Amino acid sequence: MRKLFYILLLFSSCVFSQQQEFTAKSNQLDLLIGEPAELKFELTFSSSISIDEISFPQFKLKDTLGNNWELWAIDSLKTSNYEAENGEFITKISQNIQIANFDTGRYEFPPIYALINDEKIFTESLNFTVKSIEISEDESIKKIKELKIDPLSFFERTIIWLKKYGIYLLLIIILLIILLLLVNKLKSKKQENSITAPSIPIPVILLEKLHQIEQKKLWQNGKHKQYFTEITDVTKEFIEYRYQVPTFEKTSIEIINALKLTLIDQQWIVKLEKLFTISDLVKFAKLLPTNQENSYAIETTKAFIENERDDLTLNNSEEKE
Repeated sequence: MRKLFYILLLFSSCVFSQQQEFTAKSNQLDLLIGEPAELKFELTFSSSISIDEISFPQFKLKDTLGNNWELWAIDSLKTSNYEAENGEFITKISQNIQIANFDTGRYEFPPIYALINDEKIFTESLNFTVKSIEISEDESIKKIKELKIDPLSFFERTIIWLKKYGIYLLLIIILLIILLLLVNKLKSKKQENSITAPSIPIPVILLEKLHQIEQKKLWQNGKHKQYFTEITDVTKEFIEYRYQVPTFEKTSIEIINALKLTLIDQQWIVKLEKLFTISDLVKFAKLLPTNQENSYAIETTKAFIENERDDLTLNNSEEKE
């Protein structure tokens, strides 16, 4: 039965992987000469395709894009994932740019291509109309009004302002001084009354969380999705603490790619990538994990924290000092 499940999963991934599209859209197609237009590029493809197999167009400021188009601004790349109606998980890469044209007429913005597994996929072309600024023939040339010189100097204006609002300024200063004195007094009282409790290192807290997850026996009771969610939450929390890699609203692929830029050992990259892959399949593809996969998740996370924790090293160095 298990073999049949993997065969169906492989077949569905092969079918769904054909869903890929590269689009270019503009907020307006009728422009005045020199007026910037915003273009939005979106590349969608199956999440089963590795991000390393994707090559998105590389735009550079002041690039000429053909047909007199100039590149004015480039936004950063944005990556997101969502589930399609057929159940497939789709990855979307998007980027906004601003272009401008300084010649009037009809101009085509040519198709741009991206690479998916070395295969080119093109956007559609966009047709713009660039018009000159129209000046009404009935408008007469108006005289420029003469500049009026302020007869008062800066010092004189300051004196007048202080006479009018000085009392309010003085009251505000007095209130601020009183407020600062009260805040400092309250802080000093809190410091006197507060008892500093010994801080518990983050790795110790996370290992205790793993122990509590084991005590719940989630996967033994069929709660596989909750089990992997709690374990990967602990893993992400340790990654943020140990390697300063943000994980909030990041996909597994984005977290792994960010970790590759740190000093983490390669063996943990391989193990964490496997852990996140199993977790994503359980949470999103409703995979029923084996006992070995359940044990692998908790044991890998526990070993990762115990081997990579730095609080013990810091404590030892402090004791020596």
